[in-house]
Amino acid sequence: MDFPNWIQALPFILLNLVNRYFHFLIQAWPFFLFLLLDLLFSHFFNTELGEFYPFRPKTANLLFLGRNEFCKRSVISDISDERILEIQRPPYSRLSIIGRIKFNLYDFGELRTACRVWKDYCAKRDAVVYVVNACMEQFSEARGELNDLLSDEDFANVPFLIFCETPEPSYASEKELCFLLGLTGKTTGKGRVKLAGTNARPLEVFVAKPSNRKQHQDAIKWLSQYIK
Repeated sequence: MDFPNWIQALPFILLNLVNRYFHFLIQAWPFFLFLLLDLLFSHFFNTELGEFYPFRPKTANLLFLGRNEFCKRSVISDISDERILEIQRPPYSRLSIIGRIKFNLYDFGELRTACRVWKDYCAKRDAVVYVVNACMEQFSEARGELNDLLSDEDFANVPFLIFCETPEPSYASEKELCFLLGLTGKTTGKGRVKLAGTNARPLEVFVAKPSNRKQHQDAIKWLSQYIK
């Protein structure tokens, strides 16, 4: 094709390119529309609705306290997705996914240090798990610590789960353990108990055998219903 003929054919070439372009848009517009709607809905549900987004997993921060480090370490190992080395000492954290909640498990060590670090480290305090070795007969110390925690304004309305680790379930009844810990009449009940509209803080005592993963996870599932 010589130069004049090429100039004459240029409009037809451009028209053919434009026709192909619009044909492509007609076929591809559902994809672009879907992509745009996906971006808009993702932003709306995650930013505007936040925790109300039904497919967004909840995240909860659990503080583990107690005078016996071995018992705390054993409970956290049973609950978490990663085992804890026997030689490991606080502070440390572990992750556990139970149901639709991702739990961050924190052990910062002894009570005063743990509470101080907890206030600075976790803006969101979802629950406290207090672990007692029922065989060590240190109930007076545990009772004093629990009383201080339950009366602390920084932990007001925070759910409390108390694990009493015993070698056998028949070692001591839950009623006896509640009395020894000064919690008689303060527990709110197991199972699904609706506390909305009341001034009662979720609080319950669970007896568990050491390294019994099912008993520990069942108690965490009870706690899950009060995670906001």
